[in-house]
Order: sequence, then structure tokens, then C-alpha cells
Amino acid sequence: MLKKICCCCCIIVVVLGALSGTGWFVIRQFSPSKSVIYKVTDASLTRFNLTAANNTIQYNLSLNMTVENPNKWNDFHYENFGAVASYKNQDLSNSSLAPFRVGNKNSFVLTPSFEGQRLVALSNDEVSNFRNSTVFDIVLKLYFKYWTKIGAVKINKELQMACYFEVPLSSGGKSGEKFDSTKCDKA
Repeated sequence: MLKKICCCCCIIVVVLGALSGTGWFVIRQFSPSKSVIYKVTDASLTRFNLTAANNTIQYNLSLNMTVENPNKWNDFHYENFGAVASYKNQDLSNSSLAPFRVGNKNSFVLTPSFEGQRLVALSNDEVSNFRNSTVFDIVLKLYFKYWTKIGAVKINKELQMACYFEVPLSSGGKSGEKFDSTKCDKA
């Protein structure tokens, strides 16, 4: 009798473990942090000036981004999508984007832009390097909420991504260097 109970308990544990593992695998496969690809495909920096008087950066940065969903089964619905452009670990400004949906096996283009001026703390060496540079390191931080359905189950999640790229300064609409498309990573 005890042997039968022990055997039944083992079978139940194995079945529950298999179901849990399968559920975990399915959720991981459909998670945008794993399957959806976030890329900065083009960047235009038409103004990036540093004033001598008070270390204020005047900037005009326009981006093209794609959100690609290679998933065959699920759409992803994005809400509260925000982007923050940073230089030297100092936020320049943010851009809020309208909610959107990326269908299965599809992509969506985003065009955040950042324009304005910002007081920044730079060392003397950083100021000197800034004045001699034509290519600048920018970090784009993405913050968003999304939801998707797996069968009848709706999954809501928040995610943060970071895109690290170098963007050449354009003068008169022309740049001596080409922008390289950059894939974003989970922050």
C-alpha cells in the first residue's frame, strides 16, 4: 500500500514538473525580450554644439527604429513607450511614442526625435574631446509596457532596453561617415 502511494506521488511530481517546464518554455519563447528585435536603423545628428560659457549642449537628434516580431503566433501590443537620449551618462531629453501593435512576422517603424538644450557636467578633457569630435556616443534608453496573448492567457510586462551607438554629426545635411544600424539589448 505504501509503495503504491509513493509511486503515485512520484508520477504526480513528474507530471507537474513536466507541465511547469513546458509552461515556462512557452512563456520564454513568446517573450518580447527574447524574440522581438529592437534596432536603431538610422540616426541624424544635425546639431550638437557645446556653449563655452556654461557647458550647455544644444542638440537635434532624429532616429529611425524598427521593432521586428519574428514570432509566428503572437502579436505584441505596446503601451507607454518612452525613449530617453543620453550623452556621457547624462539624459538630454525624452520622447513619448503613441501606442502601437506589431503583428506576427511583421515590423513597426518608430521615429523618435530629440531637440533642445541641456546643461551637462563635463571635465576639461571631455570638453576638449567634444570640440574635436565629429562622431558622438549616444545611449538610447527605451521604457515600455507591452501585452500579448498566449492562447487565452494575457501576459502584461514592463521592459527596459538600451541602444548604444555612435552617430556622426551632419553639417548642411551631409555627413562624412555612415551610421551603422545598432541592435538594442535588455537593460
